Amino acid sequence: MTKVFLDTASATEIREFLSWGIGDGVTTNQKIFLSEGSVDFKQRVLEICGMKKEWPVSVETTTKGSEELVEEARQYA
Repeated sequence: MTKVFLDTASATEIREFLSWGIGDGVTTNQKIFLSEGSVDFKQRVLEICGMKKEWPVSVETTTKGSEELVEEARQYA
C-alpha cells in the first residue's frame, strides 16, 4: 500500500489534504518553514502533530546535543 507523506509546514495545506482523505504523515524542517514566513517553529510542529490522531510527523530538530535532541523530541511527542 502506498503512503502519502506531505512535505510542508503549511497548516492550511495539511488541512486541505486531510479533507480530501489523503495524507499519511508529514515531513518538515527549518528550510521548509522559511516559505511560511514568521511562524513559530515549535508551535507549528505541535499543531501539525495534533491534526490527526496517531500519524507520523518527521521533524528536523533545532538542537545540537544528544540530550537536548531527546528533550526536544519528547516535547513534540
